[in-house]
Amino acid sequence: MNTATKDNKLKKILLGIFIFALFLRLLAVVVQEESKKLPLSDAAHYDQIAMNIVSGYGFSEIIDGQKVLTMRRTPVYPLFLAGIYSIFGHNYFAVKIIQAILGALFCIVIFLIANIIYDNRIIGIMASMAVAMYRPFISGFYYYGGPGLLLTECFYMFIAGLAILTLLSFIKNEKNGILAGILIGLTVLTRPDFIFFLVVLTFYLIYIARRSIAKLFKKYFLVYVFIILTMAPWVARNYLVSGKFVPLTSLGGLVFWCGNNTAASGGWANPENFMGKVYSMENISDYERNRIWFRKGIEELKSNPKRIPGLFIKKILVHWAPFEERFAIFNPYYAIVLLFSSIGILFFRKHSVLENILLLLFFSTTLRAIIIWGDPRYRYPDEPYLIIFAALTIYKIVTKQRGVLDCEK
Repeated sequence: MNTATKDNKLKKILLGIFIFALFLRLLAVVVQEESKKLPLSDAAHYDQIAMNIVSGYGFSEIIDGQKVLTMRRTPVYPLFLAGIYSIFGHNYFAVKIIQAILGALFCIVIFLIANIIYDNRIIGIMASMAVAMYRPFISGFYYYGGPGLLLTECFYMFIAGLAILTLLSFIKNEKNGILAGILIGLTVLTRPDFIFFLVVLTFYLIYIARRSIAKLFKKYFLVYVFIILTMAPWVARNYLVSGKFVPLTSLGGLVFWCGNNTAASGGWANPENFMGKVYSMENISDYERNRIWFRKGIEELKSNPKRIPGLFIKKILVHWAPFEERFAIFNPYYAIVLLFSSIGILFFRKHSVLENILLLLFFSTTLRAIIIWGDPRYRYPDEPYLIIFAALTIYKIVTKQRGVLDCEK
């Protein structure tokens, strides 16, 4: 079979995976439970900000009946919703259809990532197909996941996938550096958690550049310039709003305190409604509230330093264990992926720079869990990359078994 024929066959396979994935996601949207159709909690906040943008009130939220410019969320996902609302009206179904399309396209992104790392179409196809069929990415599991919710996960996974793909392409071929920088910046501005990956990545790139910052910036200068340029308008906007340097959001102190107060045991906790007490304070800015939360979190850790090692271990377990709702609900889908991916990471990986980028993702979200709190929702965007390692495991086992059978003939 010549190269052109192989390429045509591959295109047909990927088109089939995309159509299959899209069908499953659209079906999940159509049959979604009534209780999940309207945005709640975080989703309601994103929706409110998006509608305020469309209505001409800027990036704002409603507090005490007043529309107030806010820094509590990063801008990309509310702007994504606002763009859809400006075209289709305040239509949740339109958002979910577009998110279903992005979810199906993400399956192709996973193929490209796996293929660029392993130069193996079979592993890429296996990973892509698994992502297409993985229930948490279709209809969610427990309270998160799938295109049917107005939460950042579906959009974030897609744009983060593009950022990782272009980054891998740049590392391998030194192409798409500007695009990689833009996409990394947009990913951070979609969910600020990605900043942990950027920090860990920078230290890793310095390491592989033989600890030379000069060598790092010689190769990655354009990437970092466009990360900064992409994020700069949001940082400048926050400074104009608050008069303070707020690079991402004004909720960092809150989430830090929620994961480190005396009532926290690996997840988040809000004892004695402390959040409500701080919000009820008059004549205090978001920036000042943020400082109060940070200070309170540090004080609580200092008050009982002996609990810190145990707390950090609990956070890691809550983050990575195959359970939801603080070990109350077992997640069989993720458990299978975790098992096979662990085997792949331990026994079959290539130890290449490209492959290590995926491990940096896992390390960065673990670091996020240790500093803030553990939560399956924040592990969820890592699961497609665990699936790549799971596909590697299955491929290696099958090929080795086939080799044994061939030798026995």
